[in-house]
Parts: sequence; C-alpha cells; structure tokens
Amino acid sequence: GTTLTVQTNIYAVSQGWLPTNNTQPFVTTIVGLYGLCLQANSGQVWIEDCSSEKAEQQWALYADGSIRPQQNRDNCLTSDSNIRETVVKILSCGPASSGQRWMFKNDGTILNLYSGLVLDVRASDPSLKQIILYPLHGDPNQIWLPLF
Repeated sequence: GTTLTVQTNIYAVSQGWLPTNNTQPFVTTIVGLYGLCLQANSGQVWIEDCSSEKAEQQWALYADGSIRPQQNRDNCLTSDSNIRETVVKILSCGPASSGQRWMFKNDGTILNLYSGLVLDVRASDPSLKQIILYPLHGDPNQIWLPLF
C-alpha cells in the first residue's frame, strides 16, 4: 500500500491533490495589460501583441496549479523566490517546486500560492519585457484573463 504522511504545506506539486480525475490541461491564451498576451520564449515571460499564430502565447493550465507553455509542457511558469519584484521565468517543472503553483483569483489576478504575491507587469510598462511577483494592489498591470 501507499503511506500517507502529514507535512507542513509548502505548496509543492508533490503535496497537491487533484480536484478532478481529468489530468488533461486546459489550453488557452492569457490576456493582460492593454489587451496584450502573456508570451514565453527562451525561458523569459512578457506580454506582446496577441496573435493566434503565435504558439508561444498558448498556455496549458493544469489541475495541480501549474501553468505551462503549450510548446513545452515539461516547463512551468516559475518564481524561484518569494520576494517582491522577483522576475517570473520558464523553468523545468519539478515536483518539489512551490514557486510553480498558481491560482486564478476571482479579482483577475494570478496568485503564487507559496509567496502570496501576484503576477504583475513591471512598472505597467510592456517594453521592459518583465513579468514579476508583486503585492496585490489591483491595478490593471495585475489583471489577467484566460480566454476560455
């Protein structure tokens, strides 16, 4: 049999329970500030003009809370720190990585479960090409909409 152990919750994927039996992700585009789309390329994440032709703007949303680029589902949207203004990246998914667990909130923000910080377009300036973690303030640079 399998042994169940009780641990302190660090929001690691290995501690997650699936709220569904469906393990297939939902694939979508995520729209943010100024109607620009979240995009991943070469480990970096930023917002760019939306285009249905751009595969790098397609995201796979998994029931375990991971957000993965559709182009390579072995990688995850990742915060490797829980400090404000940490730049969010694309890194290999890991079962012990609490920085890869996200929640879409009713207020339009995307919350990192471990840090309690939300995705934010740095300084509301898409030309900086940086998505960071930041405390919730609710301005438009923290609002995201997955297109279902």
